[in-house]
Amino acid sequence: MYAAAAPSAAYGASSRVPTSRVELSLSAKNLKDRDVLSKSDPFAVLSQFDGRGWIEIGRTEPLEDNLSPAWTKLFLVDYYFESQQQLKVDIYDEDSSSKKLSEHDYIGGTSFTLGQVMGAPGQSGSFLLTRGKHHGSHRGSLLVKAEEAKNTNEVVRLRFAGSNLPNMDGMFGKSDPFLVIKRLREDNSSWMPVHKTEVIDNNLNPNWRVFELPLQQLCNGDYRRPLQLQVFDQDRGSKHELIGSVDTLIAKRGTNYVLHNEELHRKKGKKYTNAGLLIAHDVDVMRLPSFVEFLRGGLEMSLIIGIDYTASNGAISDPHSLHFLDPRGPNQYQHAVSATASILQEYDSDKMIPVYGFGGIPPGAHSVDHCFPLNLNPPNPEVYGAQGVLQLYTSSLPYIRLHGPTIIQQTMAIAQSSADPRKQKYFVLLIITDGAIMDMPTTIDTLVQAANTTPLSIVIIGVGPADFSSMNALDGDGKVLRDSRGRPSTRDIVQFVPYNRFAHDPSLLTRETLAEIPNQLCQYMRVRGINPNPAIAPSFKAFEPPAAGASVAWMRLQ
Repeated sequence: MYAAAAPSAAYGASSRVPTSRVELSLSAKNLKDRDVLSKSDPFAVLSQFDGRGWIEIGRTEPLEDNLSPAWTKLFLVDYYFESQQQLKVDIYDEDSSSKKLSEHDYIGGTSFTLGQVMGAPGQSGSFLLTRGKHHGSHRGSLLVKAEEAKNTNEVVRLRFAGSNLPNMDGMFGKSDPFLVIKRLREDNSSWMPVHKTEVIDNNLNPNWRVFELPLQQLCNGDYRRPLQLQVFDQDRGSKHELIGSVDTLIAKRGTNYVLHNEELHRKKGKKYTNAGLLIAHDVDVMRLPSFVEFLRGGLEMSLIIGIDYTASNGAISDPHSLHFLDPRGPNQYQHAVSATASILQEYDSDKMIPVYGFGGIPPGAHSVDHCFPLNLNPPNPEVYGAQGVLQLYTSSLPYIRLHGPTIIQQTMAIAQSSADPRKQKYFVLLIITDGAIMDMPTTIDTLVQAANTTPLSIVIIGVGPADFSSMNALDGDGKVLRDSRGRPSTRDIVQFVPYNRFAHDPSLLTRETLAEIPNQLCQYMRVRGINPNPAIAPSFKAFEPPAAGASVAWMRLQ
């Protein structure tokens, strides 16, 4: 019935939690007949690319004398929104009982990404089958349908507090505690971190804010999987100090855990009692609408891009410039665009992407502009797809005077005004910048407002060698973001990623920038009380090579 894709090294599944698990079903139409006296007996082979080569996931059953087969075999695959998961299907005419594919006649094959299927109406797609490199020789069509596996969208809502924690900072202060939750790996070899709370400064009785985790992430869906709860004292600039820990299973509401610290025990001897209490105030398992359910109901995602044209990037003719167009390979801006746009465009039906610049002086302007359409067309600042963005960036670069300072609030405001909370359409703003921003207070005010009212996530990629430490204030992973009037953000919508940390592995950059977006989207929908639309029937959208990118105003300047 099932063929399951192994949690392979292809997507780092041993340490990453998938967005969901989906069942893939395959069928075909109008296959090329390979038998002379009868019809073919086709079977399909599904493979995935692991970064080094193709790994077979499984095979369907053969269907006798059938040129439009609908196989019953289902393939269970981990779905990672943030990864470009490449899949391949090859179809053969069964000629013997041999397991060797070389013993069967090859009919045709095709490759696609799981994102193409998940982003298509009804999570379905139609792909032309070809034979070898002869793409003009059609051998029929492959139809792929994805459906979310059952029991993958349970969420655990948790709220913890500490009581009478020991002071690890001596007489000049109090501990700055945070909580880390780990689960035991399936092979019992080690503990894997699954969540870290915010830090609460100078507090021996902290109340951490409520948080939610997919049940699969917390305990792999296994209520008996051992968990480890560790409370640390944050020490900036040095190793965090363990306050105390306890091993448990999924807790019950109101459970008081006695924390233990072996080192404190050794130091205090008979005076030692415990390392304080950890109280589980809320432990609620809920079934909430999943990211895949919103996709199934027709939700779309739209990407908006903002590019930094400040002088600190360096003159574009200088090979050391971050904007230098090197014929040997992409610069950091080009790479950042490719890493995100190639994934997100699959979830947008028209694949039109608005692109803005900030911190530069565009043609016709006499002063710096902090948000200008890169194609010089304010009513329609869009281009088609990731390749269109890269072409526009390359062609426009010589005509923009680099200036400054680095101000992003206006670009954020444009994205905020583009979003319509009444529609099931979610926006992702990608900002690529080479330095810390100069408008932090107004940026935070805009972020808090957007988090509370707008279907928007913001990804900021910091390129170059600048000190980006101040940018971490925008990423709400550590503390609740508050505006200038003290109002808190209802959700974390910003992911800041320093490019150089992930430059050695392009796939890691993509994962780091996009992994949080499905959860941020679901958080927004819950806060606004929005449920998925009814599921759209499969339409098996035909995937073909895209048309040439739209012409832009820059072409007329050359």
